[in-house]
Amino acid sequence: MFSRHIKTNRRMELSRTRGLIFIACAVFVTLLNNPAPLTAQVGSPREPEIILGFLYNFAKYIEWPAEREPMEQRGMTFCFADPNPLEGIMGSLTSRQINNAPIFVKKVTANSADEDCDIIFLSSATSRGDIQDMMARLLGKPVLVVTQDKNVGTIRLIEDENRLRFIIDLTRAKADGLKVSAQLLSLAKEILN
Repeated sequence: MFSRHIKTNRRMELSRTRGLIFIACAVFVTLLNNPAPLTAQVGSPREPEIILGFLYNFAKYIEWPAEREPMEQRGMTFCFADPNPLEGIMGSLTSRQINNAPIFVKKVTANSADEDCDIIFLSSATSRGDIQDMMARLLGKPVLVVTQDKNVGTIRLIEDENRLRFIIDLTRAKADGLKVSAQLLSLAKEILN
């Protein structure tokens, strides 16, 4: 009984630590490029770096299905569809790892994105029709689709009082076999069930 209590406390402490690490990483990415006030200002010159920080941290708090080849062996592939405001900086992800997995970056079009991608980012310049077509094509496949469209995407980066926030479509994540951590859910502006 006592060891079960200790294990539960350790799990709670680990869960809390992971949440704090997520917040610290988001703060670090923002402060790295902006020692000014800590806000993810929409339209600022640092917006692409902030979006990239969001994507990196989303990947750390999503669990992909166990039946896939282990992430440590195959790596994690971030796909970016044109038009891509992150074009000049997306390569910086390749120097990082997520859960001991190397990161790969791949350019795709909204029509060519496939399940080889673990995360796909579609900017606000991508038409809603292209996003909807891709979402339909990838339904049931373990791909996290992050968009800048408030109506479509598994995770949707949105403007809220001139700041970047996000909405999580938990129903879609579950349909695609993705598990979203409680820490990430707690930071979302809205969760769609």
